[in-house]
Amino acid sequence: MKWVLVIAFALAVLLSVVASVTQSNEITEGVVCTLVWATDDNPARKEQMELFREWHLKRYHEPIDIRIDPSNYDRSKVVVQSLSGAGPDLFDYFSHQNLERYIASGIILDVTDIANEKGFNKETVWKGVWPSFVGSDGRQYAFPDNVCNYLLIYHKDMFDEAGVPYPSNDMTWSEFLELAKKLSFVRPDGTRQYALLMVDPLIMIMQNGGELFTPHGTECILNSTAAAEALQFYRDMRFKHKIMPTPADLASMATAGGWGSGNLNMFATMNFATVKAGRYWFIGFERDTRQMMEQGKEPPYNLGVAEVPYFTRRYDLGGARCTGVSRTSKNVKYAVRFLEFLASEPFNNQINRTYDALAPVKEYCRGDSGWDIADGPDPLPGLEAADDPIWAEAMAHTHEWQSSPFIPPYRVGMLWNEAKELFDADVVTPQEAVDMFARLVNEEMSRNIEKDPELKAEYDAALELDREWRARQARPESEEQS
Repeated sequence: MKWVLVIAFALAVLLSVVASVTQSNEITEGVVCTLVWATDDNPARKEQMELFREWHLKRYHEPIDIRIDPSNYDRSKVVVQSLSGAGPDLFDYFSHQNLERYIASGIILDVTDIANEKGFNKETVWKGVWPSFVGSDGRQYAFPDNVCNYLLIYHKDMFDEAGVPYPSNDMTWSEFLELAKKLSFVRPDGTRQYALLMVDPLIMIMQNGGELFTPHGTECILNSTAAAEALQFYRDMRFKHKIMPTPADLASMATAGGWGSGNLNMFATMNFATVKAGRYWFIGFERDTRQMMEQGKEPPYNLGVAEVPYFTRRYDLGGARCTGVSRTSKNVKYAVRFLEFLASEPFNNQINRTYDALAPVKEYCRGDSGWDIADGPDPLPGLEAADDPIWAEAMAHTHEWQSSPFIPPYRVGMLWNEAKELFDADVVTPQEAVDMFARLVNEEMSRNIEKDPELKAEYDAALELDREWRARQARPESEEQS
C-alpha cells in the first residue's frame, strides 16, 4: 500500500508538471511574454490582470499578458514545479511562516535591491506586516497584494434603540462591558440579543501583556498571570455577563433554525450588536444591500466601525496576502515588474474600491482629507463605514502572530485549540488552560529539537540570546536606564 501511494503521488506531481509546462508555453502573439500567476480564482483577479496589462504598456511601452493558475496554488506544487523548472512565474502565499518555508526551499527570488530601486520596498507598507514579505535575514522576497486588520463593526440601529453611545476608538474592555450589558437581554419574543458575536481570546491575552514565546522562540511563555486574567475576562463575558454567546448558545441557535451559515450571516440577523471582523466583510454587506435595493427595499444595514477595545496596550493581529517571484522563472525580469505593479496607484485603488481588505501601500490609503480609504464611487447607503479612516489608522497597532522556529505554527494552533476546547467547556480554569497549552508546546519543541541535530544547534544559539533577554528583564529599572 505504501508503494502504491508513493507511485500515485509521483504520477500526480508528474502530470502537474506536464500541465504547467504546456500552459506556460501558451504565449499570446505580439506580447513580450505571458506571466503565469499561481493564485486563487477570485473574480477580482480578472480586473487586476487587465490593470496590469494597461499599467505595463503605459510604463514600459511593451504589451504583456498574464493569466492565473489556481489549480497549482498549493505551496508543495509551487515548490516541486519550480525546482523542476516548470513552475509559475508568480505565486501567492499568506503569512511569514509560508515565506520562511519558501526561502528554505530556495525557490523565491530576493528582490531587495530592485525593490529599493523601483520604489516597492518595505518602507511603503505598514511595519506590522513586514514579516509576511521580509525574511528573518532582513531581505525582501515579495510584496503584499493586500493587508488585513480587524475592527469592531456594529449595528448603529441597535445602539440607537437601546440609547447607548457608539463604541469609541479608545475604549478599554471594561468600558465596553458597561455598554455591552445594556445591549444584551432576552427580548419579548424569548430570543436573546447579544452585544458581541465573537472576539479572539488570544488577542485579548496579547492586549493584556501576554506573549506566546520568548523573543527568540526557545520557550512558550503564555502561562502568565496576564494571560489568565485576560482569559478570565473573556470567560466572564460569556458565562457571567452573557454579552457574548457560548459555543452551546450558538449551537442552540443553529438548531432552532433561521440562522445563516457563517459569522457574517449570523451578524446580519441583528441578534448581535457588534462583531470583530475585517474590511472584506463589506464585500458581503454590499452584495446584500445591492440585492435589497434592486428589489425596491430599504438598505438592510446601518453600520459603524471602531477600534477593538483593549486592556493595557493596543494590540491586534493582521497579515498580508503576498506575491513572490520564482527564481526558476524564465520571465524573472517581467515577473518582478508585477511586484512593482502591486505598489502602483491603479492596483491599490482597486483593492480599496472593492473592499478587498486594505491596499498595501500606505500612501494610497491617505486621501485629501488625511486618512481616508478613497477611490471610485461612495459606498452604498449604510455602508459608509467601509471607507472610515480608522481602518488605516488601526494598522499602526497591527502585528503578525508570534512564532517559534522550533515548532510549526499549525501545531501551535492545534495545541491551542485543545486547551481552548477544555476551557470553553468549563473543564479547566483560565490558568490551567494556559498552563496546559504552554506545557504541550514546550514538550513538543523539546521533541523536535532532540531528533534534529541542526535544529538543536539553532536552538542552543537562540537559547543563549533568550538567557540574555531574561537577564535584562530581571535587572532593576534604574540599572537598565543607567
